[in-house]
Amino acid sequence: MFDILIPLILFVLGLIFYLNPPKDRAGTFSYRTKNSLRSPEAFREAHLFLGKAWLFSSGVLFLIYVGLLFLPLAFLIRSSIFFLFSLIVIFGSVILTERHLERWQK
Repeated sequence: MFDILIPLILFVLGLIFYLNPPKDRAGTFSYRTKNSLRSPEAFREAHLFLGKAWLFSSGVLFLIYVGLLFLPLAFLIRSSIFFLFSLIVIFGSVILTERHLERWQK
């Protein structure tokens, strides 16, 4: 029932990171890793890339959610499958962002 919140939250965070990335690297709400904190440019690039990735991922997750609704599965099974896909997408986007930053900084 609340599974649809995951793509909605990713969409909102993607919009925030892409359209209005944080200016302060010490802020509470930002993407902070070793690669993203190397320079202000890297910090901005990380947020732009992650914002785009989350915007795309939210659409993919929404399509997966709708597709799972048509499968004759119990609610708990459907939610578990969707949660697994969500984890893969979220961690995958972080891994892709780190790889992008490594290539971008060279």
